[in-house]
Amino acid sequence: MADGDDDEAAELCNELARLVHASDCDVARVFELVEDRTRLPGRWTVNVGAALSAARRSQWGTAAYLAAVCAADGHALAEPDSCVTDDIWLGAGPVLAWVPPGTEQIQIATSSRSVWIPVEQVIEQESGQVRAIGASKNDLICGPVVCVKYLSVGESVEVSSIRGPGGARLKKVQVHEEDLLAHFRDCQKESCSVVARPGGATLGGLHQVLEYPVHGDYRLALLRPRFMNQQRRSHLSLAVSSVGQTLVGQAAKSAQWPFVVAIVDKSGYVDLRQEFGQVFGTNPALQKAWCHDLRSVNKKYGRSLLSMAAAVGKLDVIESLISSHANVDEKDWGCSTSPVERAAENRQWGAVVSLIGKHQARAETFLMASSPAPLAVKRAVFELHEETLRQGQQPATLREFFARHLRGEAMDAEHLVPPGFSRKAFWLSKKEVSLLATPLFHPNASPDDPLVFVKLEDDEAQRIADWVGNTQSSVCPMSLGDRGFAVRPMAGFCMVVRLPECFLGESRIQIPENVVDSLSMARCNVQVSTTTPCCREKIGGVAIFRGGQRVAVTPKGDLLTGGANGGVVSIVARDWELLSGVLSKTSIRSPEVQIVTDGKLTQVGIVVPFVLFFYIKLQESQDGDDRMVFVTPRRGEIPQDAPAFRGILAINDARVECAGNDICEVLIDVGGDSCCTVLSEMRIEASLPGWGFESSGEPANRVAELGGGCEFQRMCNGMPVCLGKLIPPVVAVASTVDTAGGPARTQRERPIRNFGGGYQNQAVQRAWR
Repeated sequence: MADGDDDEAAELCNELARLVHASDCDVARVFELVEDRTRLPGRWTVNVGAALSAARRSQWGTAAYLAAVCAADGHALAEPDSCVTDDIWLGAGPVLAWVPPGTEQIQIATSSRSVWIPVEQVIEQESGQVRAIGASKNDLICGPVVCVKYLSVGESVEVSSIRGPGGARLKKVQVHEEDLLAHFRDCQKESCSVVARPGGATLGGLHQVLEYPVHGDYRLALLRPRFMNQQRRSHLSLAVSSVGQTLVGQAAKSAQWPFVVAIVDKSGYVDLRQEFGQVFGTNPALQKAWCHDLRSVNKKYGRSLLSMAAAVGKLDVIESLISSHANVDEKDWGCSTSPVERAAENRQWGAVVSLIGKHQARAETFLMASSPAPLAVKRAVFELHEETLRQGQQPATLREFFARHLRGEAMDAEHLVPPGFSRKAFWLSKKEVSLLATPLFHPNASPDDPLVFVKLEDDEAQRIADWVGNTQSSVCPMSLGDRGFAVRPMAGFCMVVRLPECFLGESRIQIPENVVDSLSMARCNVQVSTTTPCCREKIGGVAIFRGGQRVAVTPKGDLLTGGANGGVVSIVARDWELLSGVLSKTSIRSPEVQIVTDGKLTQVGIVVPFVLFFYIKLQESQDGDDRMVFVTPRRGEIPQDAPAFRGILAINDARVECAGNDICEVLIDVGGDSCCTVLSEMRIEASLPGWGFESSGEPANRVAELGGGCEFQRMCNGMPVCLGKLIPPVVAVASTVDTAGGPARTQRERPIRNFGGGYQNQAVQRAWR
């Protein structure tokens, strides 16, 4: 027995070796063998960097083996390559500049005022706090740095216009590239072993500030020229078009699509739209300008993985990416081109049909009106568009009912019953005709094959109805061989079957030899989990919609942690059905997720939109009632008498105005930020003049007290967050004179508070109501 196992292991090892050395490697088979613990003999450097190196040498078999071993060992396949990142960094031509004394100033915020001081007067700087000498030696200024006069990080400046005393200008510091990369790229290091002194040419032209001060030294600034010479432009253009920062990026740029599918299947969908975007750090201004420069040297920069596959018409890759939760509506960076537009631009009409037909991108069908596509393709596209418009509407004919059923649309609702028929349990009835409401199909049938009606005896009808109601079985126990069929419904019990046309004789079904004689029903057990968009934590209380109809609600978990079983529910669905989720009492649904399965239990993840309601809650204080701004994703948590917030919400680069009388509902794109970061950095401006806002810091405090976790999850479980309070304007009352001839008395300034308590400003009171 042991010898047999050894022989089998040796055979698998030989097969893996043949695949690795083959010119056309079967990547999926390599991953399958490695998952079964098959390994090749010899000394292998197993890491993502080694796999990337092999891929760049076009040794895709070796790259597939190393990637498969990395995935089996738990390594992240989406890890960026530091070597190519360093090469890109140097290719941009960063410059270390010497800032002459007396040139730059910083603004320090003290407890009472903001002060501008020369940087030479800075004594100590740590964690954003600065200690500096003021106007005199005894005047010590402490506080955070508000801004820098010239060299603000992320800003593009004309360095020739920056002059010090006597007209001194910024000069280039002579540093070797190796030292520049080793000591100055990571400006978070505490010290620098390279002694930098001026000695190079005077700098001029437009530069972007990458870091200032460098390692706490205000005499040094790290800059990047915004305008590159032809040599640097060619170097970056070649890197953008042929070099990937990650394995999946390298495979996509090398047109190795089976490798792309294998990597995405293991590590999930990878967003390539801002590849190399963080070469100079995570500062938004730095990223935006750098990505703009990359796109200026190569127009292909910024394309998504799905857009790249659509441009070359890889239909199997498109379906695989979509099943890995790629967004079919995502736009390429810098040009706002969607994958379907990219496919049409390259005349890949099969990809256009796939993207429009299966994912309801209805707005894109205008591309077909003037396209040079063949008439048959145009007709197919518009037919698919019409089908999407008919979804949710009553079918006009019996055949349309069953065809839509087989395409995956949920046809269980009463208003979707065909005209003239009534529905009872699993049957559609009309006079003497009883049709099985669930259509069946042969495994060899295609979507273009015909639908036929097959007669059933009474006992067969009972068995088939029991089978349809049994959610655990996916294959029909009844055989079809030599049964009669018709193209129209027959009296009595009938079932509707899609069969290959070659199976249909003159009046009877003829199953060829060596072909399975059975039927299938497109359905499966689906385990749906609903997660937060920020931390990917499970949340309950989310309504699940299948084909536009509510079918389940995920259970709620523990109040603080979400619970082990919260946010997961099991439903019965069919292949290719679309599922979406929506929090109770919100109007915004999640993007639809399509079910792709082999008829067995499958798992589907739905990411709930980051929807928040903003409202005001009055809290008692010494000066009256403070108007606290609260936020919650569940409208049911808002008190009935809570006034609506009116003002402007600034979230990242977006500004949302809440001007209506109803509670404001806002959809937030969290990007890659955590929920705590989004809530903490949210800026609020009241619509009334003079009103301010004071942040409470509650999101960060609560995360610290509870030891981490997801704030959005806690809010969904009934714990709203207080963002801060609105600060009313201060009204100064004029001085009055004592009528008895005494000295003048001045009434103290007092804030406008407690609009419901009878203060004098009735217009403001009405506005907040």
